[in-house]
Amino acid sequence: MPVVSPERPAVQPGGASAASAASAAFADSRLEWRRLLAEFGGTFLLVLAAAGGGTVNAVSHGQVGRAAAVTAPGLMVLALIYTIGETSGAHVNPAVTVAFAARGHFPWGRVPGYLLAQLCGAVLAAGLLRALFGSAERSGVTFPGPGITAWTALVIEIVLTLGLVTVILGTASGARNVGHNAAIAVGGYVALAGLWASPVSGASMNPARSLGPALVGGDLRAAWIYVAGPVIGGLIAVALAWALRGRGSSAADVAAQGATDEGPAPRRRTALTGARGRGKAENRSPGTEVWETTRSCLPGVKGDLIMKTIDDFEVAGRRVLVRDDFNVPLDDGLVADDGRIRAALPTLAALLDRGAKVIICAHLGRPAGKPDPKYSLAPVAARLGELLGRPVTLAVDIAGPSARATVSAVQPGNLVMLENLRFDQRETSKDDTQRGLFADELAELADLYVSDGFGVLHRKQASVYDVAMRLPHAAGYLVRAEATALRRLITDIRRPYVVVLGGAKVEDKFDAIGDLISVADRILIGGAMAFPFLAARDCKVGTSLLADNQVDLARGYLNLAARAGGSGNIVLPSDFVVAAERAADAPHEVVAADAIPADRMGLDIGPASARLFAASIRGAGTVFWNGPMGVFELAPYASGTRAVASALTASEAFTVVGGGDTGAAIRVLGFRDSAFGYVSTGGGASLEYIRGKTLPGLAALERP
Repeated sequence: MPVVSPERPAVQPGGASAASAASAAFADSRLEWRRLLAEFGGTFLLVLAAAGGGTVNAVSHGQVGRAAAVTAPGLMVLALIYTIGETSGAHVNPAVTVAFAARGHFPWGRVPGYLLAQLCGAVLAAGLLRALFGSAERSGVTFPGPGITAWTALVIEIVLTLGLVTVILGTASGARNVGHNAAIAVGGYVALAGLWASPVSGASMNPARSLGPALVGGDLRAAWIYVAGPVIGGLIAVALAWALRGRGSSAADVAAQGATDEGPAPRRRTALTGARGRGKAENRSPGTEVWETTRSCLPGVKGDLIMKTIDDFEVAGRRVLVRDDFNVPLDDGLVADDGRIRAALPTLAALLDRGAKVIICAHLGRPAGKPDPKYSLAPVAARLGELLGRPVTLAVDIAGPSARATVSAVQPGNLVMLENLRFDQRETSKDDTQRGLFADELAELADLYVSDGFGVLHRKQASVYDVAMRLPHAAGYLVRAEATALRRLITDIRRPYVVVLGGAKVEDKFDAIGDLISVADRILIGGAMAFPFLAARDCKVGTSLLADNQVDLARGYLNLAARAGGSGNIVLPSDFVVAAERAADAPHEVVAADAIPADRMGLDIGPASARLFAASIRGAGTVFWNGPMGVFELAPYASGTRAVASALTASEAFTVVGGGDTGAAIRVLGFRDSAFGYVSTGGGASLEYIRGKTLPGLAALERP
């Protein structure tokens, strides 16, 4: 969706070229085609089972009981639709699609495509039945039962569909995915309601289920009943939902749109959304907990941090400044990994649902304290708009005339975004006075401040710390969920405790090693993190990434580990994949860690190291992983990171993946966030937190 700016025309995300825009459109179209294919396939299976049961009963002259004929395929299709819903959020029912659109959970612009896919699936199923059984009457056409008038059948259809859609709307916020709800409700209809209702009224509760066979059979006499009935019933369910629960939930909004492969995370715990996974008590993505208490207690290392959440404030009609962490990677002006943006959706959705005027502020990259088009938040605003299904207005400045005009124009239930905070050098200033002046300007734009960017909480910056001193403040759902999950790495460690460190940002992690040595049972070090330690052991590292001032520090850590519990506490790679340059097509080879040629650089841990690391992870009770093992973006150097990720997903341990690069790596390599215990959006912040350090952003939220 284009970014809307009050002082410039709508632009392609990030001002990307036409080729880039076309590339993004192609990527989005592939995702949409997958969703439409799920609608087509799911409805085909549903109609084949539901219509086929009655057809089999008819052609067998009653020798096969209706119950057996419908129940068996119904149970089969229940499992199949559940699988489709798991990956697509499939509705497989025009009445459900229309109801979600009317409720505001699904964009009307996508409704025609969904309805067409569903109808085509139904027609194909009916055509197959006709081809198999040889007559139009045996294609699954639905009619009112004997002695049932058309109007009675219509009422029955309305009532049954009312119940069906009510169930789906009622659980859309609680279940993990709209596909789950559709599977439960539609599958339940096939296996149960169909047994009772079909002999009486020919009830289908699904216009595609009836219209498809009617078109194939050429008999449309009763089709109006089974189109009008479900639509009316669905709309009544929507009206009841509005009356009883008010506005729709944008968390369900995201689910209905199939925004993520695994669906959005639950808004609250229900019987449907309990812990999943192999031995993982916490198997969910960031920002997904909505805490039922009105006062949230966040246990910290030194006592308890007591802070309010957005549930403690009345936000309707109020200007709410939300600090998010949208420092995401870009590729040719487009967002390359949107994990951090998706993690912010639950908080933003809740505020929008409750009628807040949402003002988002964030940073991107390191623009040296002045505007730089390369670091504009335009691509982020564009991607956020796509995920929310609504335009995101981007101001052309941070707290200047454009920002003030943009905020003044925003309506309740809508949102705007300020430009990159780091376009103003005062954001990161070490001078309290300068930061305070910038915070004053930001605070003038809002009535309430919400901190939901966990990845920046370790920074004492104007938008993270100082604004919270000037406005009523609250924690967003992401910050609350992050801190709760990471606290387990401090107070509830199941041993052995294994820490895996890697990545190229060595300086950000180096200080943490000293604290972790006394806590972790084993520290596995890969990526560029390993080279200072190898150099400290007098190994030649060729042209690998290495800062000379880190070698002595690494030597000190090795000595500390030896004194604390043996040198085995720190585990280094035994081999590397090396090349002369960082390029996918560069000749590369595997060499021993102490035999890296002078003109080669290490770009990934080698296969022996990958096996060693995986073995350590398999035997762990708790694993914290921060930093990839190599240049995962290039296929020849991704194996080490893939091996570590695979070991974590197969482990029975409580696993935490921390850091933006690590989160991007698992997604690039095809792993789903739900395969891990918890995927944190914070790199440096997560390391600081598990070390027991005070995070300025959290400390600010604790203040009244």
